[in-house]
Amino acid sequence: MIRDQEQEAIDNAAPLTDEEQAEKAHLAEQGFSNWSRKDFGTFVTLSAKYGRKNFAMIAQEMETKDEKDVRKYAKVFWERYKEMPNWEKFINTIETGEEKSAKISQQKKMLRKKIEMYRVPLQQLKLSYSVSTTNKKVYTEEEDRFLLVQLDKFGLDAENLHEKIRDEIRESPTFRFDWFFLSRTSLEISRRCTTLISTVARELEENGTSVATVKATAAKKSRDREEEEEEEGPPAKKGKANSGTAKETNGKITKQPPKVHIYTLPIQIGVAIIGIKLKEEQNKQVEQTKKGGDSKATSNATSRASSVDSKASAATSVSKSKSRSKKR
Repeated sequence: MIRDQEQEAIDNAAPLTDEEQAEKAHLAEQGFSNWSRKDFGTFVTLSAKYGRKNFAMIAQEMETKDEKDVRKYAKVFWERYKEMPNWEKFINTIETGEEKSAKISQQKKMLRKKIEMYRVPLQQLKLSYSVSTTNKKVYTEEEDRFLLVQLDKFGLDAENLHEKIRDEIRESPTFRFDWFFLSRTSLEISRRCTTLISTVARELEENGTSVATVKATAAKKSRDREEEEEEEGPPAKKGKANSGTAKETNGKITKQPPKVHIYTLPIQIGVAIIGIKLKEEQNKQVEQTKKGGDSKATSNATSRASSVDSKASAATSVSKSKSRSKKR
C-alpha cells in the first residue's frame, strides 16, 4: 500500500527544470555512477567474507572493479554509510562475517598447534572427548585423527571442504573396508568436523593453553629433539666416555657428571650386569686354580717324604748286613 502511494507520487511529480537536470548530472559525476546495485551488494558480501580492509581480495572477486576502485568506494562508504536507508542491516552483515572469519582463523591456529604437538599425528594424536561426545560416539579414534589432519591440510575456510575430505576418505587405503566411514555424506562429515574442532578448542582451554603457549611447547619439543640427535650423533672417544664435562663457574672449573640418556639406560645396566658376572667367573677360576696348586704341592711333599723314608730304611738294612758279615 505504501509502495503504491510512493509510486503514484513519483508518477504525478512535476518534471525537473533545466537547472535541476544540470544539477542532477553534476551530482552524478561526483558519485559512483559506474557502481550498480548489484556491485553494492557484492561489495557488502565480500567485505563480510574477507574483512572490510582486504581490498585486494575484494577486487579479485569483483571482476569489473580493480583494487583502486574498491579502495576509493570503501573510503566513501565507511564515511557516509549512516546516510543510507536500513544501513544497520548492511553493517550487521559485514560485522557478522568478520567475526566468523576471526573465529575460523583462531580455530585454524589452534588446530595447527594441536597437529604440531605430534610427530605422526595420524597415529599419535589424542583427543580428550567430553562425556556427551563419548556417549554418542560412533566414529573411531583413527577416523577422527584422519578428519583433523585433513582439516588442517585443506584449511577450515576452503571451498567445498567437506566434499574434498569425503573424496580423501574414499581414496585412502586405510579405510577401504570401513563401510561406515566410506558411506558418510559431506553433511555428516561437516557435523563431525565441527564437533572435533570444538573438542580441540575445549581441550586447550581446559588445560589453560593458549595458542602462544602451545607454540612455545612445540618449539621446546623441537629443541629437545635436536639435542637428542646431537647426543646420539658422534660416538665418544675411548677412555673419555664417562669423563663428564667441565664447566667454569666464578673462575673455578668444576667437573660435571656425564649425561645419561633415558633410552640408553637399560643397555648400560645390562652391560654392567654382564661385567659383574664375568668378574665373578674369573674369581671362581682363580680360586679353583689356587686350590689345585695347593693339592699338587701337598702330593709332591708326601711323595718326597715317602722316598726319603724308603732311602733311610734301605741304608739301615745295608749297614746291618755289613755288621753281620764282619762278625762272621
